Amino acid sequence: MISSNLFQASLFASSSLPRNLTETDQRFTPPAELEKVRKALGGVIGLDPCANPGKTVPARHHITEAEDCFTSNWGASLFAENEEDRTVFMNPPYSVAAPFIQELCKYLDGGQVRSAITLTLAGLLSNKSTQNLVRRYGVAICHPFGRINFVNGGKSNNRDVVYILWGERSDFGLFCQHMTGLVLKIRQDD
Repeated sequence: MISSNLFQASLFASSSLPRNLTETDQRFTPPAELEKVRKALGGVIGLDPCANPGKTVPARHHITEAEDCFTSNWGASLFAENEEDRTVFMNPPYSVAAPFIQELCKYLDGGQVRSAITLTLAGLLSNKSTQNLVRRYGVAICHPFGRINFVNGGKSNNRDVVYILWGERSDFGLFCQHMTGLVLKIRQDD
């Protein structure tokens, strides 16, 4: 598990990454998009591990930046109430999404998370550090038609984003039914 201090140090060691993640990376998902995600996850978002301070994602549990998703346990304590709670929606900081995806996959691998949907830049799919994770844990990808108008104080979105469904393959039908855009099933090399 990556500690917050180590994570922050690694972020700022590279001059190619932004120094102020708050201004450059916070893109709050609009309510209409969150409703699609909720339905695609079977009606419940159990956890938002990248919650903004206002906790605007309608999840049963939230982990904010101050609580640090790299040191918080996403597992037993959060999901003990209900099997359907073992779902995650994550809209991680776009400039450094890979460590967040790796953390998610750790919980998918351990069985604490059943299904998840992430919203990331489309370029994540060509990132070598995440390609193997997408192949192993990814179920489907949705490339939305047009741009998502994020709720972020008027900042425009000029980049391609994708939703990725992770985890149980049985959730593919709901993902196709509720997500709007080009939906592609990820072929598993079994």
